[in-house]
Amino acid sequence: MFAKLLLIAIALPALLVRADPTPSIPGPGDSYKQGGDCAIEWDVDTTGKWTKMQIELKTGNNLAMVPLKVITTVDATKETKYVYPCPKVSPNSAIYFYEFTSTSSTEKYWTTRFTITDEKGNSTPPTESTQPNGDKIPWGTGTLVSDGSSSLGSSSSSLSSLPPSSSSGLSESSSRISSSSRLTSTRTPTPTQTGVNTGSSQGSSNSDMAAGVSKVLVLIGLVTASTAFI
Repeated sequence: MFAKLLLIAIALPALLVRADPTPSIPGPGDSYKQGGDCAIEWDVDTTGKWTKMQIELKTGNNLAMVPLKVITTVDATKETKYVYPCPKVSPNSAIYFYEFTSTSSTEKYWTTRFTITDEKGNSTPPTESTQPNGDKIPWGTGTLVSDGSSSLGSSSSSLSSLPPSSSSGLSESSSRISSSSRLTSTRTPTPTQTGVNTGSSQGSSNSDMAAGVSKVLVLIGLVTASTAFI
């Protein structure tokens, strides 16, 4: 009996040490400027399961969380921190939080809500003061704001998806064209087609010139014959 109790006493601390990656930063009251560094930290996973932990930025209330963007996927058994450029959001308020998930675990973890301010550090209070279930936890629903770089990236992707023969002829200014213009550009003849069309027009011009020369020679012959009879 004593031996069994001794084994349990030895094994219990080891069982208690094993834990999933519990979020630690951002914490209550933390604030980050958009465009600056956004830091995320968690306790290392000791279960060995969270080798592919997805971190996603979310907003909304506790019962209807709204996903905004997957920030990264890390090995939480080895890493405990991730830093990335804070995104531009609207409104700038304490209504954002991160969700930790892994395909190898059914558990989900969340950070506390934190503030993403504008570039000058300004923010507004959350629009809601109470959760749908009555908990006195302020919240709101935010959105990501495009700064132009993301739209340029999507434009570049669209251009790269064009057939090589069409996209290779696009000038630098073409990367700034609208979607409707880009659709029109896909109908532009390829260099090969253009070459064929150019060759056909040149061939028809040469034929017309030869016919004209023949007519002139005939007229000269007639004039010469008439002069001989005179």
